[in-house]
Amino acid sequence: MRYHTHDGGTVEAERRGYLVDLHVRDAAGRTIATVEMGTEEASALLRDLDAMALEAHAREWQYDIGYRDGVRDTKEARRRGTA
Repeated sequence: MRYHTHDGGTVEAERRGYLVDLHVRDAAGRTIATVEMGTEEASALLRDLDAMALEAHAREWQYDIGYRDGVRDTKEARRRGTA
């Protein structure tokens, strides 16, 4: 399982029996940290990462929609002569 960070890095989960190794790497692929966790703790952490990624995607989508609306509103205001 691999998660990509906003700055180009990755967090990769590798299962080893009852343990999970989490490898944190920067954008160049260099290892920043390797963390050994129990499967339950790692599962909870990965669920949180999924939730945060989904929230970030939703915020980006809302920003894009708002920006496009703003551009349309500004063009409309210029057309009307109110901008």
